[in-house]
Amino acid sequence: MTHPFEKTIHKVGLNKGITRIFIEGSELQVNKINRGEKFFKHFVDGKLILDFFADESIRKNTVSKRGEMPVIDLTGKKIVETFGKYSHFEAIYKNRNSEKTITIKPIK
Repeated sequence: MTHPFEKTIHKVGLNKGITRIFIEGSELQVNKINRGEKFFKHFVDGKLILDFFADESIRKNTVSKRGEMPVIDLTGKKIVETFGKYSHFEAIYKNRNSEKTITIKPIK
C-alpha cells in the first residue's frame, strides 16, 4: 500500500470479554502513524479522537513500539461505554498541515 487511507472499517474487538479498539500495521504506516508516537485521546459527540498534534503535555497514549509494525490497542471504561453495543467502527484519517488525527466512530 502506497497511498493513505481516508477511512477504513474494522470489527470492534474483545480481549478477555472487554471491548477494545485495535488498529495495526501498514494501515497506520501509510498514514504516517509511527511506532512510539504519542497522542491525546478524547471523546467528542460519541466519537473517539486520537490527536497526534495536541500539546505534548497532554499526549499520554503511545502507539505500540513492540514488533516491527505500529499498533494502536485501546480499551477501558469509556471505550466499553461508547463501542460495546456495536459490531464495527470506522477510522477516519486526517494528516495535513497542522492536523494529524484519527477519528473513530462506532457503526453497526
